[in-house]
Amino acid sequence: MTTKEKIKGFFTWVPRKLSEEAHRNTWKELPPVTEEEIKNFDKNKLNPFDRVGYSRPLGGWFYQFFYALLGAGVMAVLIPVLLGQLYTEPETKAYVSVAGVLFSILQTAFNVPTNWAIERWIADYRIKNPRKMLEFVSFYIWYQMCTGVVIITITSLYVFAVVLTGNLAHLAWIILLLMTREYPAMLNVFMQSIKGLQKFDYESKIGFINEIIAKLCEFVFVLLGRYWLGSDPHIGNLLGTSIGFVIGTYINEFFGAFVAAMFFRRLLRSMGLSILDALRPNFSWDTAKRSTILGFQLSAPGLVATVVGYFIFFQWYDAVPAYATMLTLSGLADEIANLSKRSEGINTKGAWAEAVNNGKTKLAQYYMANTFKYYGFFTVGIACLVIGYFPTILSVMLVLGGAENYLLAIPFIVPNILHTLIEQPDGEADKILLMAHKPNFKLVMGLINLFLSYLFTFLYLYVWRWPQTYGLAVMIWLIPMGGIVVDIFRLITSYWYINKYICKIKIAWWQSFAAPIIPGLITLAEGWAWSTWAFPALSLVITPVGAVIASVTFAFLVGLIFNFVILYGAFGGWDDHTLGVFKEAIYASGPSRIFWVPVYKLSVALVKRSRLHNKFPMDHVDAEREMIELMIQRKKNEELLKAGKI
Repeated sequence: MTTKEKIKGFFTWVPRKLSEEAHRNTWKELPPVTEEEIKNFDKNKLNPFDRVGYSRPLGGWFYQFFYALLGAGVMAVLIPVLLGQLYTEPETKAYVSVAGVLFSILQTAFNVPTNWAIERWIADYRIKNPRKMLEFVSFYIWYQMCTGVVIITITSLYVFAVVLTGNLAHLAWIILLLMTREYPAMLNVFMQSIKGLQKFDYESKIGFINEIIAKLCEFVFVLLGRYWLGSDPHIGNLLGTSIGFVIGTYINEFFGAFVAAMFFRRLLRSMGLSILDALRPNFSWDTAKRSTILGFQLSAPGLVATVVGYFIFFQWYDAVPAYATMLTLSGLADEIANLSKRSEGINTKGAWAEAVNNGKTKLAQYYMANTFKYYGFFTVGIACLVIGYFPTILSVMLVLGGAENYLLAIPFIVPNILHTLIEQPDGEADKILLMAHKPNFKLVMGLINLFLSYLFTFLYLYVWRWPQTYGLAVMIWLIPMGGIVVDIFRLITSYWYINKYICKIKIAWWQSFAAPIIPGLITLAEGWAWSTWAFPALSLVITPVGAVIASVTFAFLVGLIFNFVILYGAFGGWDDHTLGVFKEAIYASGPSRIFWVPVYKLSVALVKRSRLHNKFPMDHVDAEREMIELMIQRKKNEELLKAGKI
């Protein structure tokens, strides 16, 4: 075969594989469901987080709201103190970033076989076969522990043989401590499994506990690193702080794993399983093979990105000496921009997995419509709130906390918010492709995206030379939005594929994108007016701290709740069904009900007076039938498991 024929064969083989994957079904035959069973089924007898439907992930988002506010209050106090007293220089964490990049290639390569196992298989096999589900957890645990020992050995030898004699010798201890995290390297498996099982009430509680423990560990060990290790002139404050940060965050992982394991154990008991079945080697060759093959298919772009990214990072670092510091500043702004995605936003991974892998196409279509509805709802509302209120609030808090060096993070907020507008639907498309088991398409798209991303990086650094010419003014936009053209291309292509091969996309356009506009603009204008006139006046009367507290309270109660959430209904944001889903999610939200029940009741009162109510409804009848079918089939398979028949 000639070279020309080989090249031609490759370019015909790739489309053929993509076509086979596009038309392949991933579900097996489930227990049959009769019309009588559907008619007699009462979902109200189930725990809200055991009910199939969009109210489950939405209820999870609401559930974590209480803990998010509680955590935000603690963080509002701790973060300025941490930044002002312990991380007085942004370069502190930049040391950790540089050290992490050095061995990211090795870490990524060894993690390939388990990269996607938990999120892909847990929700799927929760319906089909819970015992098989646990095999994927067991494989993850043992693979990560065994390979972790190998990674630590390799990196330790490299550090002592090479790093200690080079110009990065001052990072040796940071590298060694970072690599220690690779054992046992499975501490997040219980939390990931809980997310896969869509027990969002458990996730919220665990997340809050871990957040507090994480900051306490970080504070204690950074303090020790800065003032105990840092007292040694050979180490110094900067390096001592970095070492303390690495140790503190590593120890916190063990506390987090223990808390999550206790909740996961409770879930397994309800299925007739034990956590010991996951902790001991309890997996078949089929489980290991499927997990590994999927990992290699999906990780190829990431592996290439890690290898090339290693060199690209230092090219940026050479071209822009303050690049690592700018990444830290942009990261702080990104945390603020991502408020609408707290706890990964509305986590629909499990919902997609159980729908598309069990033949419920109408349910998948329904999830798509709700995804875009709440994307518009939350993104517009919270983005307008952040842009209107937070720059002023953040600047005052940083100054009060003695962290003036981080004021440069403020200009990064708007670019990060704009990037988030693309990032969320793009991430949702990525989730759908993963959960629908389309790894080859994701592989091809990932490689194309990678090529285009590095093409633009080359243009920025060596052809257009924007960073060298315009400095900080352009870096504020390039770091968050340098890949915006590539992101839009991937977004359009991914949704074209989803619409053609997974489920037809039907979007409730008015509810998703028209209804939020006017409430969002009102919130934005009000935030700008408050920051311009009210905040300075309040600072003089009740001190800057009092003005910050008053601003946050006003922004939440008036800006977000009344001006946006409640007015959204007046502009046709709800129909009877979606309002019912909203209600079901709110009443499943545990302690967060104290915030959301009044919001729901006010929304209903306003909706009844709106002429736009029910003018733009969402299709849901066929999807509701498939929800009931899934819940009945799940129950039947649980009974077969307890009877020892699967």
